[in-house]
Amino acid sequence: MRGITSLSSLGSAIRGARLREGLTQAALAERAGVNRATVIGVESGSRFEIATLLALMKALRLELSLTARDEPGTSILNETDEL
Repeated sequence: MRGITSLSSLGSAIRGARLREGLTQAALAERAGVNRATVIGVESGSRFEIATLLALMKALRLELSLTARDEPGTSILNETDEL
């Protein structure tokens, strides 16, 4: 998910990951423990809870990485930090 700067680009990245996994929106929703309307909302760039993002990322086997804008590639978390 490199270069995500908006809810719209995040939604597109989630959709792309879902499609690469060969999942329907309903299948991803079931795997993540959310409803299909939530997946549709996330993929379309609507606002959502961070817990929803984490559930979808876990279901898609994705990893969240945070970097400082002024220092590309530099993590803002220590390697031992957990979310």
